Amino acid sequence: MSREVPIQGFRGEFESALEEANSSDTYRDVFWPYHERVSDALDEAARSDGWSFLEDMIDAHDPTVDDEIPLVTPTIANAVGRNVIRTRLTDGVSAIPVAALEYLDGVAVTAADTADTAREEVHAYGWGIGHPDYSVVDHLRARASEDIFSVNPTLEHAFYADQYAAVDLLETLVRDQSIDGTLPRITRDDMPYRRYLLDCVYGLKTDDHWPGMPQYYDWDEEFDYTFELDETVEQRIRDLVEEAGFDANLPNDWTFRDLGI
Repeated sequence: MSREVPIQGFRGEFESALEEANSSDTYRDVFWPYHERVSDALDEAARSDGWSFLEDMIDAHDPTVDDEIPLVTPTIANAVGRNVIRTRLTDGVSAIPVAALEYLDGVAVTAADTADTAREEVHAYGWGIGHPDYSVVDHLRARASEDIFSVNPTLEHAFYADQYAAVDLLETLVRDQSIDGTLPRITRDDMPYRRYLLDCVYGLKTDDHWPGMPQYYDWDEEFDYTFELDETVEQRIRDLVEEAGFDANLPNDWTFRDLGI
């Protein structure tokens, strides 16, 4: 039996509480206690009833329709992200609904000019890399210059989904001279966006660092997930760093951890 009725009521309560929160402090006080509870509830319902449940949520709260994204967008994106990862790991990339990937990309684009939690909850979009009916690669390339702070952690996720497709994309982006923005730093020179992209490989050679989104979901623990970076992929990353000249300020025996910002 569908859990739509209790979830709809819970979600409606959440939306009403957010709408009544006039100040930013009050909004945060309301949002965070509900965010985890509703995300967990949506995820539980999706696991019980399948993707059709989340697709109904997506249709009802399209982030691209109005000038402002719906208040519950981060929470829906959290549940969608969890199930994108879960579907990829259990049934393969082709089983991920295109609507789910379109939704996460739509949130990223619509929320690009904000510091909203929604921008963080879409990073699982990277698990859609290699989808036969939807090009995550093309969409990330299209918004790399304008939304590098979302593209970078999304690319990190992509490495855990398909390291070969992800390194192809990393090479393409780092070699793209049109990505010419810089990341300001207080104590050092500004960091080129293309150099910042290399931060996505920070944890690939360790066992103690996993992408932290979606929040409240330890996907590596759920699936007892292990990751081993292929030697050829590692060498391609090293060659890319040297080719771009980004090794100039690195120690001679630099590791991937040295590429972090």
